[in-house]
Parts: sequence; C-alpha cells; structure tokens
Amino acid sequence: MAYLELEDVKRHLNIDLDYTGDDEYLLSLVDTAEEVVSQHICSNLKDMEVGGKLPSPLLHAMKLLIGTYYSNRESVTEKSVELPHGYYYLVRLYRQYYPK
Repeated sequence: MAYLELEDVKRHLNIDLDYTGDDEYLLSLVDTAEEVVSQHICSNLKDMEVGGKLPSPLLHAMKLLIGTYYSNRESVTEKSVELPHGYYYLVRLYRQYYPK
C-alpha cells in the first residue's frame, strides 16, 4: 500500500510535477522505502496507522530515504554525513523492540 503520493514525493525532491520521466522509478522507491521502514521498526506499517494514516515522522523518514536513494543511485558516494534527527532518528521513535 502506498502511503506517499507521487506528487508529495516530487515536491519533496523538488521535481516539477509535470515531469514524468522518473515516475515509475519514484514509485518503486516508494515501495522500497515502505518495506525498509517496516523492517527497521520491526512492525507492519498497517499496525502503525492512526485513522488510516501513518504518523508524520514515519512518512518523513520515507521521504528522506527516497531522497537518498534518488540522489545516490550507487552504493558509494564521495562524502557521507548523516544529519542529526534524520532518517534513523525518526524510525527509532517507532521501533518495536519487543514483540506485541
């Protein structure tokens, strides 16, 4: 289930909404981000829904992850600096350390 709309992802990445050349790739990144976040929090995203929506920090974590994957399409970059309160900070807020 896609929790992020393509238009939201494009806005986050500063991609013109009329540009469709990367739409399929972006949608695949949305699917990937959902699975990665689900694995990092050790919980099904459905279980995290409140009123049919995910908490904003999880949605933003997905956008950050999509941005990273979109900008760095290879596993190696010249310089890597993790920003405080970035992706890992946001998903740790929801990590399930013990099974329910």
